[in-house]
Amino acid sequence: MKFHIEKLKNCKKKIIITIPFSKIEPIIKEEIIKTQKNTIINGFRKNKTPINIIENRYGELIKKKIINKIMHENLKKIIKIKKINIINNPKITINQCNNNHNLIYSVEFYHFPKINFQKLKDIKIQKLSIKLDKLNIQKIIEKLRHEKIIWKSTNQPVQKNNQIFLNCTLQNKNYHNQFQYQYITNIQKTIPQLEEKIINKKIGDCIEIDIQIHKEHPELILQGKKIHIKAQILNIEQPTTLFSKEKFIQYLMKKFKIDNDIKKLHIFIKNNIKQEINNLNQEYLINQYIKEITNMHTISIPNFLLQKEINIIKNILHQKYIQKKGNILESIYWTNIKQKSIKQINTFLIMQSIINQKKIKVTEVEIEKFFNQLDKKNMFQNIPFDFNQDDTIKNIHNIILKNKIYNFILKSCSIIKKKCNLKEAKIINKQFNLL
Repeated sequence: MKFHIEKLKNCKKKIIITIPFSKIEPIIKEEIIKTQKNTIINGFRKNKTPINIIENRYGELIKKKIINKIMHENLKKIIKIKKINIINNPKITINQCNNNHNLIYSVEFYHFPKINFQKLKDIKIQKLSIKLDKLNIQKIIEKLRHEKIIWKSTNQPVQKNNQIFLNCTLQNKNYHNQFQYQYITNIQKTIPQLEEKIINKKIGDCIEIDIQIHKEHPELILQGKKIHIKAQILNIEQPTTLFSKEKFIQYLMKKFKIDNDIKKLHIFIKNNIKQEINNLNQEYLINQYIKEITNMHTISIPNFLLQKEINIIKNILHQKYIQKKGNILESIYWTNIKQKSIKQINTFLIMQSIINQKKIKVTEVEIEKFFNQLDKKNMFQNIPFDFNQDDTIKNIHNIILKNKIYNFILKSCSIIKKKCNLKEAKIINKQFNLL
């Protein structure tokens, strides 16, 4: 077997392979003899059919079967020898396959990008350093207390974190729809055009905006259309804390099944916050590392992969819109699908390249050990459990894999500690994800 590899564009390669006819012919003849032994043809006893009749009847079929097998076997050998990590099913084209001539065929495929980790040794990546002391824990408890709220109507103008009730009318030349809409300001769940205009408005006030519905919005009838929105404020509600400080402490102890011991409660909260900090740090470091790689390496995304990801996100949003009776004013349905797809594919390609090049694996023993170490009261909530056992194991596998990638990043570049509190850490991570 002879072969040579050509580099094409967009992480694409082409292998041209030549197999000598002298290697193929004996295998075909052997298969014809096997067929003769196992085939009964009218007028001949078993195993007595002349070879030329077998060749005439089954020769082409046998030849195709053998050549197909040889092509795939030799391709596997080349991929193993050259350590190529293929993304898609390769496209095989037979260039020459005549009798008494060598088999020549070409294989085109996309592969994962090869990352030069030596260049990444000098990069500097921030690690969030969050100190948890008694004062921090008390602040976290107080923040949790303020999240347990009831809503009370107010005649005051709309402010941040108010719950708003609207009567909305959407219309253009060929469309008219009226509905009631409820949302909380300042949590980025509605379109920014509405959010900007509603602050400081009062009950009875009307907000009117003209918007262009983007071409990928799940409301199919309005895709790419201009629409006029009129929203009248029916009611404004302000959040009011449900518990006093003392009652909230009692509520937490009861919820987490902790005896009347404030120290134990602090330890419990501290351990859970540590897990959250670890998750924040992991996501933040990995995202920085991926950004550095994309800055240093031009990663060309194969068109088929981009289109596939776009279709997946479109279908998810469309199904969610139908099942949850989504509202056209909700910001989730205004996602830049192409931009989101590119970011997700870049992450996937780079993460998989790290796994391939550094030979990162997860064993069954590691999964079992991880499972056995879980504190059922505290840590199971951080794992997406499924009624399907295979899916649960897959989720644990992915957590361990991500931990290993995180540890690899920690060892492979310069880490700079950035001091901040938990709230600042969440803001930093959120802002970085928006880049």
